[in-house]
Amino acid sequence: MIKGIQILGILVSVYLILQTVLEYKKGNHGARRTIIWMGLWILIATLFAFPSLTLLALPILTMQDAMLSTVVIGLVIAYILMFQTYQHLSETERKLTKLVQNIAIHDYLEKATGNPENKQNE
Repeated sequence: MIKGIQILGILVSVYLILQTVLEYKKGNHGARRTIIWMGLWILIATLFAFPSLTLLALPILTMQDAMLSTVVIGLVIAYILMFQTYQHLSETERKLTKLVQNIAIHDYLEKATGNPENKQNE
């Protein structure tokens, strides 16, 4: 029998799948990232629908309890996602710093050369 938390988990997963598809259609995600996210949301929806599947991982993880294995797997996935987010944030910060430096150099060179277009704008 399906419990309320299972229905909620499945609905949230379906919502996140739809959001992932929309982000892909907008061009915010590439095919690889979309496939990874879709796989994760489908896995989560499947585990909510059939929680007994977590019992299959118990012998592999040498754990006694299904809930403990679910928590451990969830934490590992959360750490992986946090690391990936940190990498993207670092790359974005590096690109932003380079952009600001290029703009500053461009502005300095315009003022140093006495560009007449710049003087008309001021």
